[in-house]
Amino acid sequence: ADLDAHAALADAVLEALQQRWHAPTADLQRALLVALRTHFEDPVLGGFHAAADDAEPAPFQRLKIFADEATPAGNALAARVLLRAGALTEDRAAIEAARRSLALAWPAIQQQPQAHATLLGVLEETLSPPEVLVLRGAGDEIETARSDLQKVYAPTRLVFAIPEAAD
Repeated sequence: ADLDAHAALADAVLEALQQRWHAPTADLQRALLVALRTHFEDPVLGGFHAAADDAEPAPFQRLKIFADEATPAGNALAARVLLRAGALTEDRAAIEAARRSLALAWPAIQQQPQAHATLLGVLEETLSPPEVLVLRGAGDEIETARSDLQKVYAPTRLVFAIPEAAD
């Protein structure tokens, strides 16, 4: 799969983990983030290539696409999910990868902000990081607390209810 598919799935899985923590799903999330960083990231210049480094057939040129089209750009989704997952796990390397992607896209964002709506959201979350709440405890107790917290409109809040038995 390409960057768009990997990043969209990683983003969706992180959202799903806010609804119900499931250890195998959390493992999938970690694996997707490793794949993003290993096969798509340009650790030198920043950003993420549209095609993996092991894509078959190998692309003639590995592009980096930042502008949204009918769907959000893979670079924007990758930056958002790395920023949010990094905030959850305190993974500074993931947060820095997101920031490098944003920095590389900055000239394009300045020229055509309307084409980079998802990256503008990433910029907002970079300047004002999301509130991350991790609830730990017995299943019923934390589920009630999670439900109560999610009733309040807080678009910059991430809530994870992780049972005490989970790693």
